[in-house]
Amino acid sequence: MVRTRVVRWSEAVFRSRLFLRLFSLLTLVVALFSSAIYFFSVPLIKEAAYEIELNASRTILDNVFELASKIHVNLEAHRAVALNWHKSQLRNVIEVAESYINFVLSREARGELSREEARRLIFDGLRTFKYGSNGYLWVIDHNSMLLSHPDPELQGQDALTLRAEEGQVLATIVSIARDYGDGTHTYTWRRPGKQADSAKLSYFKDFPELGVVVGTGVYLDEVEEEVARRKEAAVRDLRQALRNISIAKTGYVYIFDASNRMIIHPNTNIEQTDFADLKNPATGRPINEELKESTGKGVPVSYLWDKPSDPGNYAYEKISWVRHFDGFDWYIASSVYVEELRRSSEVLANRILAIALAVMVLATSLGYMAARWLVDPINRLAETAARVRGGDLEAQSGVDRDDEIGSLAATFDAMIRRLRDNIATLDSRVRVRTAALEASNRRLMEAQRLTAVGQLSGGLAHDFNNLLSVILGNISAARDRFADVEGLDGYLEPAARAGRRGADITSRLLAFARRQSLRPAPVDVCALLRETAVLLRRTFPASIEVAVPPDEQRGWCFVDPNQLENALVNLALNARDAMPRGGTLRIEVAPAWVHEATAYDEAVAPGDYVEVRVADTGCGFAPEALGRAFEPFYTTKELGSGLGLSMVYGFVKQSGGYIRLESQPGKGSCVRLLLPACEEPAAVIALTTGAAVAGLEMRPGDLALLVEDDEDVRQVVRGQLMDLGYSVLEAASADEAEELVGMVEGIALVVSDVVMPGTRNGIDLVQRVRQAHPHIRIVLMSGFAMEGVERPAEAADLAILRKPFDKQDLIEAIRRSAHNRASAALPGGTGS
Repeated sequence: MVRTRVVRWSEAVFRSRLFLRLFSLLTLVVALFSSAIYFFSVPLIKEAAYEIELNASRTILDNVFELASKIHVNLEAHRAVALNWHKSQLRNVIEVAESYINFVLSREARGELSREEARRLIFDGLRTFKYGSNGYLWVIDHNSMLLSHPDPELQGQDALTLRAEEGQVLATIVSIARDYGDGTHTYTWRRPGKQADSAKLSYFKDFPELGVVVGTGVYLDEVEEEVARRKEAAVRDLRQALRNISIAKTGYVYIFDASNRMIIHPNTNIEQTDFADLKNPATGRPINEELKESTGKGVPVSYLWDKPSDPGNYAYEKISWVRHFDGFDWYIASSVYVEELRRSSEVLANRILAIALAVMVLATSLGYMAARWLVDPINRLAETAARVRGGDLEAQSGVDRDDEIGSLAATFDAMIRRLRDNIATLDSRVRVRTAALEASNRRLMEAQRLTAVGQLSGGLAHDFNNLLSVILGNISAARDRFADVEGLDGYLEPAARAGRRGADITSRLLAFARRQSLRPAPVDVCALLRETAVLLRRTFPASIEVAVPPDEQRGWCFVDPNQLENALVNLALNARDAMPRGGTLRIEVAPAWVHEATAYDEAVAPGDYVEVRVADTGCGFAPEALGRAFEPFYTTKELGSGLGLSMVYGFVKQSGGYIRLESQPGKGSCVRLLLPACEEPAAVIALTTGAAVAGLEMRPGDLALLVEDDEDVRQVVRGQLMDLGYSVLEAASADEAEELVGMVEGIALVVSDVVMPGTRNGIDLVQRVRQAHPHIRIVLMSGFAMEGVERPAEAADLAILRKPFDKQDLIEAIRRSAHNRASAALPGGTGS
């Protein structure tokens, strides 16, 4: 069926008059064009090909000339390096001789030798001094008299008695040495024991205190021999390279010198021979003269020569380009047979004829295909459109042309592909976008959860500490009032311990949420570790060794010392539990300067830090536990709150530090704390006066204002204040307390909570009281962290009482507030 369609299409094409006219016209044009190309361009192409081949021979010659130039430059560079090296060696030898002369002169100066003995010892020593294979020293006085020389014929000779050239050399050396102190000179001199002169390089130095010049030298023929050996090696390499070069088919490059000696030639019978006797059969002149005369003229020399396939028959025309290389006095020539140059142009002409015939045949085929090129793409576009209309989105026209039809087909196919891709990828794009949104939602939820944990921890701490304040306050009051009741303390003490345990849990929650109240100060971590180690050694079993920094080591950082001690104790207790069979707990401190990315819990900001490493030899963390170690309430112990490491993590992050946990199961673990470093503080001298000390005492009977929104807490604190002898006014908010302060005179103490209902908090109340009544002492109570509350300058010295607290804590806070106000009143204080 397909064959039938093709036959019918061909018949339709040949019945087309347009097709026949276009096909005939195209065939005629191609035939005329091919004939014109052959008859008008082939002679020019032949000549151009000949010139190209000829110039290629010259180009190869130029490349070989450049290669010879590089060889010459390398040899000259080697000669210069060798001379510099010999000059350096000669200077070293003279320095050794100078050391010897100074040694003998020092003996003369000490009176060990007379002047004559010293001179004799110097000249005899220098005359016998030898170095290398044949190096020696010579001494000549300022009158050109050789005072020391290993050659007996020259020892003691005056320059005037030597040969004229030798005497002139000695006079020149003395003149240079006396004018400049030292110098070098190149001249010809006979070798010891030989009559022939050789080039020599000498270095010499004037010794005016002896009136002599001391020198040494080296014969340069050794350098020239080394250069000659390198040149021979370079020539061998060049010979091997030239034998691999061919011009046309059998052309080559050869080199001969000015004495007509063939240095490099592919014919080994001619190489290394004198070819001056070889003549050009065409002119009868020596071929070497014609080659030399053509140098520098810019035209090649033509002569007759034999062929390797026809030796002895000097009837084949050759062409040679010749260049003269002054560095080696070489003549570098390229040689090629004229017949080979013309053969390539003949081959090219035949190929052009074959191409013309092929083009004519091809034109006939192209004419046949012309109609198909016009009709077929339109039909294929129509068929493709029909398939797409039927729902086949994989259909493509497949038309690839650079004309308008090709642009239309490409646009049509691209439209189909885009439609197919949009439909096929719509679901995947939706899935990817959905996954991205889910991931973003997860991250947002995690951030919100962490924020919620912090807020929840703060709220829980405030409310729970209020409850604990009531419980512990009432327990303390019950102990005081019913102390004579037998057995009651046995019931109250467990309740008090449970209350303190609850306070510790809230403190740990605040630490994890980074909302605990910190009092950072410069701390010597090493000293703190040594003090903590005393407690640890008492509580640890004897099977566990505790190693801390030595007494002389210091490491200052800016943190809360109490919280740092709690963190270190928590880490030490975890290490103890990980070593039930004993082991070593090693706590090390080292300064750390971070200036690039470091692997901690997050990217470390550049700066100075103190690194604390707590390492044990225990069982380590399992992989799944290692990733969750800092999570609150996560623990692998049967008993435990799971807040130890989370508290340490929160304290470190709140202190502006970084933490990293390293562990291998069965090989122990290491916790690294990176804390902000600080300078060692200067010693603080306490400034006290009688008046100030007197002001620290509590004054029972004074009027105290208690500000607390929780009625139960207010009742407990009111009882504690009354037990201390204070008369107590109560307020449930900062607004109410401000009104009382303005109306009631004689208020000596204000004890206020921080967070209360109303438009103001405890800090606002402190600011108003300090501005109006700076003499009133103030104690703040806090059930959670103070970091979120901004302190004004008037409240910088506040005494903070953390809930829950007992009566003794309240007494200390009142005394501390009195001390702060007294210190602020002294010269240099920071009061309002």
